[in-house]
Amino acid sequence: MSDHFKTFWPVRPRAHNSGGGIGQILGGGTATNYEPLPIEITQNGGHHYRQAWRDDYAAVYEQRNAFGAFLGYEAIAIKRAGPCHAFGKDYPPRELYPCSEDWGRLAVSTSDLNRAMEAAKHFSQRAKQSRKARQNGSKLALRQQQKAGTADSLATSEG
Repeated sequence: MSDHFKTFWPVRPRAHNSGGGIGQILGGGTATNYEPLPIEITQNGGHHYRQAWRDDYAAVYEQRNAFGAFLGYEAIAIKRAGPCHAFGKDYPPRELYPCSEDWGRLAVSTSDLNRAMEAAKHFSQRAKQSRKARQNGSKLALRQQQKAGTADSLATSEG
């Protein structure tokens, strides 16, 4: 995997999205619509990526060079970004391919599809656990606020 490719991803790639549509991710009682990662991505250098597998949190892309020769697989944790305005353009909420700084932590390259699938499923499981912990933390904070509110109302009524 060249560093040239990894540094490309912060820039929006030319894409062919044959899956189409907007994905919906639920969290904390609200739903946010994210523009999904493209099914096919062509990088400026001619490398071509085709999604081989994905779920809500991770994906596997097959990588080929400009001539169509197989190079390997990339297993990624899908990143998400909210709406923003950058370089004079508005961007909707969207899914993002990990950048070079994320490699090894949120993405790996391998020549073996089984290893790529294992890594992607690991990324997905980790994301599900993290999300569940955040939701449980929110519920815990809400319960603590409710208890504090109950204690305050009791103190007020006694006073």
